[in-house]
This record gives sequence, C-alpha cells and structure tokens, in this order.
Amino acid sequence: MDCKLPIAVHIILIVNNKVLLIKRKGTNFFDGFWSLPWWRLEDGETMIHWAIREAKEEIWIDIKPTNIKDHLIMHHNDQRWQRIYYFGLVNKYQWTPQNMEPDKCEEIDFFEIDNLPSNIIPHIKIAIKSILSQKNYLEYWFK
Repeated sequence: MDCKLPIAVHIILIVNNKVLLIKRKGTNFFDGFWSLPWWRLEDGETMIHWAIREAKEEIWIDIKPTNIKDHLIMHHNDQRWQRIYYFGLVNKYQWTPQNMEPDKCEEIDFFEIDNLPSNIIPHIKIAIKSILSQKNYLEYWFK
C-alpha cells in the first residue's frame, strides 16, 4: 500500500542570531507553545514557493527563493500520525514580520538561538538546532 503522508512547510527565519517564533493558539495542538511559522503543503506548488507565498500571507514578509539557504527534512511520527516536515532556513527577507492570523497565533517574537523559550514545541527546537548543525535529514519518532 502506498504511503500518503501530509507535508508541512516551515521557515526558520534567523537574523542576528535570533529566530522568529510564533505562539500558537486556537489550533488544539500545542496551544500556548512557541513554534515556527508553518503551513500544510497543498497540491500545485513546490515547498519553497508555498513557503514564500504563505510567509507573505501569514507573517507579512517577502522572501526570495535564493534567500532560502539550507533545508532540513524531518520524518516525524507521534501519537497522531506520521508526516514529513520541510524546514527552510531564511537569512534575508523584506518587510517587518507581523501577525496576520491572530486567530491561530497569539504573538510573534524573535528569540536568541541559545536561549529559546522553555515552552517551545520539542521537535521545533530539534529542527532549529539540527539545521544550524548543517543536518539535512532526521527522524523524530516518539510514542
């Protein structure tokens, strides 16, 4: 049987050794925890173009494809289901990040990479550290 895993596209936006995080709300999954901006991939767009378009719509930044420098793929499994996460490391963008989805995001802020909040989603913290260590693939499984 073919495996059809959902794909989520994340951006890791780092400027001056700080990473942009969003605080989730109203999602019924890790509400009140910090995460990265992310979106589920839909048919018809590449992961990079999806990230660029959604970043503009949801956190009001403009990213060029050439500004996504490194990539990480995470095969993730938890009590809900398996899925694939794509992370793109962004080091240059235009405009000032803003919360364009206040119904799903309580706030956005930059955090020092070496001083991430304690209430960050665990696999997000691992992804940030992994991409900065120049890993491009990892498996994150827990039961």
